[in-house]
Formats: sequence, structure tokens, C-alpha cells
Amino acid sequence: MDHSLIFPNQARINEVIIEDVPKHLSPGKTSSHSIFLPEDDVRLPLQLNVVISCFSTRYPSDREINNLRWLVMTNDIPWEPSSPEFAAQELLYQDTSQHVLTNDRGILSLSSILCHNISALQSNPQKLSSSDEQIARVFNCSPSIAAKTRQVTTQKGIQSVTEHLTRRFHTKQAALCYDRLGERHGQFYSDMFFSAVKSIRGNSMGQLFVNDIGFYHFVPMKSKSEAGNALFEFIQEIDVPGALHTDDAKELTSGHWEKVRKEHGIKQTLAEPYSPFQNRTEVNIRELKKHVRHLMSRTKIPKRLLGFCSRYVAKIRSLTAQPLYSLHGRTPFELVTGNTLDISEYLAFEWYHPVYYFDQTVFPEQ
Repeated sequence: MDHSLIFPNQARINEVIIEDVPKHLSPGKTSSHSIFLPEDDVRLPLQLNVVISCFSTRYPSDREINNLRWLVMTNDIPWEPSSPEFAAQELLYQDTSQHVLTNDRGILSLSSILCHNISALQSNPQKLSSSDEQIARVFNCSPSIAAKTRQVTTQKGIQSVTEHLTRRFHTKQAALCYDRLGERHGQFYSDMFFSAVKSIRGNSMGQLFVNDIGFYHFVPMKSKSEAGNALFEFIQEIDVPGALHTDDAKELTSGHWEKVRKEHGIKQTLAEPYSPFQNRTEVNIRELKKHVRHLMSRTKIPKRLLGFCSRYVAKIRSLTAQPLYSLHGRTPFELVTGNTLDISEYLAFEWYHPVYYFDQTVFPEQ
């Protein structure tokens, strides 16, 4: 190709910083007019070709392809430019009271125009990799069954080329290493809460994951920066959530958290600023704290065991068949994971239960 085009927002989704405002046009002449890749600590200076920001490239040799470092501009998550998610996320940060558009018939509110655009975007169906005909041929089934199969499955691991093979594909498919939770109970909410006492392992906070049927997963943490590790632990121990809803805290929208989320193809939505009621985790944190306080008071345990107690309570609540219609008499753990968990260990030993064990001695000692 004589010219290669990069869509800035697609690169920005991959945390690539693009400043495409020319220096002489930027306020205070502060624009770097460059592309910066934080993970590689590499900055590519941009030039102007008439009015288009660009930089010169050339076709690499086979030796360069095989031996030089690769700079990845976009990630492996399928790019859907027609998705309404981008406009919906932008609305969360826009102050529509300060922006209006006028025409010859009066004033049009910006919110009505954006909503109209969102509706137009939603009318485009999502494009999947394989057609119903291909599925019917491969699965040896009727077209109607193939269409239904395509609706209830995913195609996130397909990589293909249209003409000549000119590059290597990335072998990392983190999103396919773990099962994905279903749409019905796979929507999760997450937030962190804090403690005035450090636990015996030095933890003073924790990340809680919950859904709408009372499933809890708690991960103790030493600092806010460990939120990404907590998300990865949730994926390892439970599965990949279908979607996440959090507030717009930096720890839950960037850094390691954002890297884990992108690698596993997790859709994330954000609560509006100053609207904690939009995050279901707030109510569940209150119920978890109430349960933990009651258990610690009843058993008279040291406060430094708070982290262990919180994990225990979160698991107990996930194994309790609460009288919720959506549970249909089952436990939250079973509906989320599809597994009926055995609770023998929780009945044989209660919380902070004294345990006697056999200490092997040298014969003939008793």
C-alpha cells in the first residue's frame, strides 16, 4: 500500500497516546505531535503532509520482521466501530447543559442528537466471522440450527487474511484460556472497600465482585494498584465475566486492570460521577461488612484476621440458597459456574473452629 491509515481511537483503546494536534496549532504550543506507546516507552514523532499528520514508513525485510522488536498499535479484541458503546461512554463525561446547537427553527439539545446517533448505530447488526451456511456445513446441521448456534456461541479466536500472508499472528489468546460466564448471570459489579486495621498478611483493603443474584467474590489487597491482580484472580478462580460495571476510579479504568480486561475481552461500563447507587456493589459491601462484624463478634477473633473472615463470608453467601425468585431454589455459585459445590468442609469445621491434629512421633512414643 502506498498509504497505511491508523484510526486514532482504535489505537487509543490499546492505551496508545496519540497527539495529532500540530504544535503550532496547540494551546501554548505544548503538543508533542507524536504517537507514544507507554508499554514500550517509544515515541514516534509526526509530520504534516499538507494537513494530514503522518510519519514515513517502508516495507520491512524478512530479517527485520524476524529479529527486530514489534510495536503493537492495536490489541487483539475485535474492533467494532459501529458499536454504540463509544457514544454511550462519552455521554457519561459530557456536560450537555453547556453545549447547544441552533438551526433556523430554534434550539436543538445536544443530548437529543446524540441519542438519535446512538439509535442509528444500534441498527447495524454485529458482524461475526462465519456465516450460517459455513456453520451448517461444518456442523452438518440445518441452516436454522446453524443460525441458532451462531446466536448462542462466540467467535473471538478467529484470525484470517484476505490475500497474502505478510505478518505473523499473535499466539496469545487470553480470552480463550478460561470459560466465559453466560449473559444472564455474567454481568458483574465491582468496587473496593477499606479497613482501619491491617490484616495479618498486611492487607488493609479488598476488591469485591458481585452480581444480581447474590454471588460474592472477595480479594484482599495491600494497595489500590493491586486491583488488576484481583480481577485476574477472579478470572482464574471463577471465569471470565461477560461484563463489568464499576465507577471511574483510576485503578479500575487504567493500568494493570485495563490490560487484564482487554486481554480477556471483558466489556466494561462506568457509573456516572457522584452516582454510587448505580453500582450494585455498594449495597453488597454493606451486607458483607454486617455479616463479618457479626461473625467476628460472635467468635471473639482478633481483628487482624479480618481478611480471612471476609473471604469466608463471601464464599458462604455465594453458597446460600436465598429466597430469591431468580435463584429458583439453587445457590448463586451453582447458577454462575454451573457446578453444584459440596459444602462438607464448611459443615465439618465452622469459622475459627478449634482443630486437633495428629503429630507424628518416634516409636514407641504415644
